[in-house]
Amino acid sequence: RVLEALGDMRERFGAYEPALDAYTQAREAHDRPLDRARVVARIAHCLDRGGRYDEAVEAFAEARALTGAEEGPGTGLKTLATIEIGLASVAYRRAAYPDAIANATAAVDLAERADLPDLVAHALVVAGVAHTDLGHAEAVPLFERSIAISEEHGLHRIRGSALNNLGMHHYAEGRWDEAVERYRASREAKLYAGDPLGAAVQDNNVAEVLSDQGRLEEAELLFRDMVRVSRAARFPIGAALGTSNLGRLAARDGRFAEAHELLGEAATAFSAIEAGRYVNETNARRAECLVLEGRYSEALEAASALLEAARETPFGGLEALVERTIGLALHQARRPDEGVQHLLESLRIARDLQALYEEALTLRALADTKAPDADARRAESDAILARLGVVSLPKVPLP
Repeated sequence: RVLEALGDMRERFGAYEPALDAYTQAREAHDRPLDRARVVARIAHCLDRGGRYDEAVEAFAEARALTGAEEGPGTGLKTLATIEIGLASVAYRRAAYPDAIANATAAVDLAERADLPDLVAHALVVAGVAHTDLGHAEAVPLFERSIAISEEHGLHRIRGSALNNLGMHHYAEGRWDEAVERYRASREAKLYAGDPLGAAVQDNNVAEVLSDQGRLEEAELLFRDMVRVSRAARFPIGAALGTSNLGRLAARDGRFAEAHELLGEAATAFSAIEAGRYVNETNARRAECLVLEGRYSEALEAASALLEAARETPFGGLEALVERTIGLALHQARRPDEGVQHLLESLRIARDLQALYEEALTLRALADTKAPDADARRAESDAILARLGVVSLPKVPLP
């Protein structure tokens, strides 16, 4: 139990490899299958956080088998719920959203049967993020229920996670003031719970808003802090997210060589941990960077290759970004009749998803390319951008 407690302490502070060492030793010290199952589930969690997803799934399977080795009504419900949450988390990071929802829903049922509010609240968050990425409105009541349970039982860390993900949902909808409010409340909750890595994630999310608003200098400091803290904690997905965000910021700032280096580094890191959703997002940002440079042939090729994958990830308007990139590249290639069709499709997608920022950028692109009703579209774009607090946008070179 001492080694297990040591692992718990290290895990809480984001030291996943040292935690893994302690848990591995603790596993060998237990004889009872259910005790071993509990520790193996924690090993699997550390493997998940370290981006070692195949090993995590194998460890969760081992934990499930060990749990089934003991008999008795209700035996191992807590461990089984933990396993389902872990499997849901791995499925989510791999963009297997239906599997993530199914595992998380199973975890809610198990945790409710065992009267474990902390696991109910946690599983609700995981189900919510998968619904968010699919563009489902079901996410919001799941997050709100998790927050209510967490507040009732003093679950500060889980409350922080639910607030963060509710903020991400608001961000995608263009409700940025509410998103930042949720991010900052999440940061306070995570610091209260002793989770400095989680607090850095919140700063990264605030920085995404700042970057979109054109407040690049403020955003860059927070992105760099995210990368630093994630690398120190050996949290590869966090380091890759910060690196991808830095790459997009550099592109917006006209530092194109630096942008390509950072985005390439991030795409490689995401590929290494099989985070397919983020590979696609980062590659879309690389195509966007090429358009900002005026390298339309390469941009068109890169963006066109992403269309099918983008359709599978509606969260955040990725498909709207890709369609807009294709439309702008075609205009740069002096193929305006083709280009405007992609811009109109981008606008339709953004509006369907209620992705206000993407809608504003596409309206601006239609105005800049002198599409029909250009003046009205520019006015509409300006109104949305003012509402979002955007102070500057990168200029796309057009013929």
